[in-house]
Formats: sequence, C-alpha cells, structure tokens
Amino acid sequence: MSLLPRNQFRSDEEWAEHTKLVLAAMAMQGMAQHHLSPSSVVGPAFSLAEAMMARLIQHKAKEPKEKEPAPAPITFPSWAGEKVKGMWEQFKAYRWAQHKFKYKSVATEQQAVTLLSRYFKSGPECYVALEHAMAKGWHFPVDPAEYKYPSFQPAQQTTSIGDSHPLETKATIYDE
Repeated sequence: MSLLPRNQFRSDEEWAEHTKLVLAAMAMQGMAQHHLSPSSVVGPAFSLAEAMMARLIQHKAKEPKEKEPAPAPITFPSWAGEKVKGMWEQFKAYRWAQHKFKYKSVATEQQAVTLLSRYFKSGPECYVALEHAMAKGWHFPVDPAEYKYPSFQPAQQTTSIGDSHPLETKATIYDE
C-alpha cells in the first residue's frame, strides 16, 4: 500500500484517513518483519498522521481567503458591433478547440482585443480577419501590414453561363 497524493482526494479528511491507514499498514509490516509488539509501532504511526492533519488544518486556518474582485468586462473598440463581438467569442472557442489555448486573465484577453483594434480600423475588416484566421488554422489574425487579407467586399455571384468555367460550357452544350 502506498501513500497517494493529496490531489486525488475530495477533502483533507479523506486524505488524512488514507494517510493513517497507509502508515498503520506500513507499521504492521515493519512490526511483522522485526517481531515488534503492535503498541510500539501502531501508536506512533497514528500520532504522526494526526500531527500531519492538525498541521494542515492549522495552515489552512491561517490563510485568510480573500475574495477576488469580479473581472471587468472586455472593452471593445467603438467600431466593434455585436457581430464582431460574437465573432470574437467564436474565435476564442475555435482557439480552444484547435490549439487548446485560453486567455488566463481578463487583462490578457483585453490586450488581444486592443491589438485587434490597432490592426483593424473597422468592424467588417476585423470580422473578416477573424474568420480568415480560423479558416487558415492560425492562432491569431496577422497584422494587415504584413499580410494582404482577401477583399472585405462580399464576392459577386454571376448568374450567366459563359466560357469562364469548363463545366458551365459543357452544360450549355448538352442543353442544346
């Protein structure tokens, strides 16, 4: 029987009980090996476990638990509307799913949003860049000075069939 780490137990009491049992079992094994009487070995083992538990409880009692203030909400740039904020939440979920990355504090997330506001000057630009970063599997949008993003205008759809696409040309041949 071996002593398990504290983090495998739900409470300090469960861990203390486990420690007592392990120490008692070790004491019994030692007693059998050295032909000692139970009272000379088991008593000190239980005393040691009880002392460990008392010290742990004392240590926890000394530490005042301060309530952490509620984190301030993220401040987005003035041009960021609900679509950009929604895309940012999508981007954070993507980043966790793909790269197992979460912002450790509100301050680091705020710095990322501030960086976006430096890179992009409008909501549609930021929205497209976040979308583009997810499509490319990137960790974060790249500075537009270093990378040319696709047009911020939606693609124009053509309805006429012409010679621009081989399949469209074949379709007109078969229809005749």
